[in-house]
Amino acid sequence: MFYDYNIKSNLNADILWMALSKMDHWLCELSTIKSIIPKSKGDFFTEGFKYDVKTPEKITMHATITKIDEDKKEVTIDAHAGFLKSHLTCRILEHENYSIIQRRQEYPGIFGKFFTKIKGEREKSETKEYLKTWLSYAQELEKASK
Repeated sequence: MFYDYNIKSNLNADILWMALSKMDHWLCELSTIKSIIPKSKGDFFTEGFKYDVKTPEKITMHATITKIDEDKKEVTIDAHAGFLKSHLTCRILEHENYSIIQRRQEYPGIFGKFFTKIKGEREKSETKEYLKTWLSYAQELEKASK
C-alpha cells in the first residue's frame, strides 16, 4: 500500500529543491511528528544521514536518507520501527511554466499492509500536510530571496 500526492506550484524548481533540502527546518511542523533526533553528525541533507522520528503516538521511526539525486530532484528515505518498514520518495517534476512536488510513501510487507489498514487516514492526511508544509517553506524562501 502506498500514499501518493502531488501539488502543482508556480515556484521555480530550484527554490522547491532548496526547501526540500532544508526539511529538518520544517518537518516538526507536521502534526504527525513530535520530534526529529539526528543520529548522524554533519549536514542533515546528506546520503546516509540517520535520524529518528518520534510521533505523537509514541512510535519512533529510525530513518536514513538513502538517496539524493539533485539532477532528478529526487530524495529517498527509508525508515523502520520494529517490523514496520517505510519507503518515502519526494521529487520535483519540472514543466515549462510550473513545477509539481510529489510525495510517495510506501509500507511494504504484511506489517505495512496491517499498518495502513489501521492508520490509512492518518497517512493520507500526513502526505497532504507534508507537501503543503514543504510548499509553504519554499514560498517563505522565495520571499526572503527578493
